[in-house]
Amino acid sequence: MPDNDVVRPSGIQSPETGLTAMLALARPGAPHMLKAFAEAAGMPASKAHRYIANFVRTGFAERNPSHRRYRLGTAALNVGIAALAGVDAVRLGSEAAARLCDEVHETVALAI
Repeated sequence: MPDNDVVRPSGIQSPETGLTAMLALARPGAPHMLKAFAEAAGMPASKAHRYIANFVRTGFAERNPSHRRYRLGTAALNVGIAALAGVDAVRLGSEAAARLCDEVHETVALAI
């Protein structure tokens, strides 16, 4: 059977749209009601519901059953931790200290 005849389960089709929706979920003010999430993501509530359902299913979001609000889940936390682990804080701090020194014309020290 050719690829165009394959029945695919419903879900998110565009990684870019999905990541934009994920960033909307990560905005300050979480946890979010579905309507607020949809507005922040710039999509209709029905489409936002499909995205949030995928996020919950994969652990990137979770829903508190008592107040029906969504927030980032454990999988999103793991991605954030992995991103932080790749940050060279000494290099970034040193570069920022050098810029600050040039800007204020004073001695700047970086303590870790």
